[in-house]
Amino acid sequence: MIDLIKSSYGDAFRLVRTMLPAVVYVILIGTIAGMVGQALGETTQSPLGETFLTIMVSLAGAYFAAPFNVALMQALVGRETVPTRRFVGTEHARLYFAWAGMIALAIGMLDVLPALAFAAENTGRIMPGSFAASLVAMIIQFIISVRLVTLLPGVAMEGRAMTLKRALGETSGHFWFIAFASFLTILPLIFILGLLIVMVPPSLVQAPVGLFMPVLTMPVTFVFFVIYLALSARLYRRFSTGTAPT
Repeated sequence: MIDLIKSSYGDAFRLVRTMLPAVVYVILIGTIAGMVGQALGETTQSPLGETFLTIMVSLAGAYFAAPFNVALMQALVGRETVPTRRFVGTEHARLYFAWAGMIALAIGMLDVLPALAFAAENTGRIMPGSFAASLVAMIIQFIISVRLVTLLPGVAMEGRAMTLKRALGETSGHFWFIAFASFLTILPLIFILGLLIVMVPPSLVQAPVGLFMPVLTMPVTFVFFVIYLALSARLYRRFSTGTAPT
């Protein structure tokens, strides 16, 4: 597991050196989508409405980021730098967006649970019901992300040859290995992000200033993105039953 984590960090650093523009573009898309989603959500005055609009904007961002994500994954798995423009409008990009969108939609819809609980309690504070709903949503989201960790790398590399059934089969029996590897890999980033949350004054997270929080957290998002992308590529190469390079 330690070798896997070290290799993932090494792959992430190489990806930044060789494909920095593509990485930056994906991060910018995510940051802009986050700001737009939050801004639109503020207009609804409803946790449920905010969650729904955030999901919709995130899906739009995923569409524009798909060709870049395919190019990045091909560079990680295939160890070959491929121009991003080669994937614009291709089947690989469309399939990547379709699967990424469905995963994002499934994970995002789970955020509706705490939003509904928060609205039902109508106290303006986090109460036991909304806390429990948030906890359940987070657990299910984590399970989805672990079980489908090879799906998007597989789609980027193999197109239609990668299926949901195959991805579930590849991670079957490896849940705790993938879970602990993922946790240990991003643990330093969780610590840094926690420090940022503690250090940032509460006034900065309130609208309208809070709309710029995605910009303030961009450095952490950048590092998290490239490291997790590298880890998922490594896990795909480790567990794939298809044509992943060894």
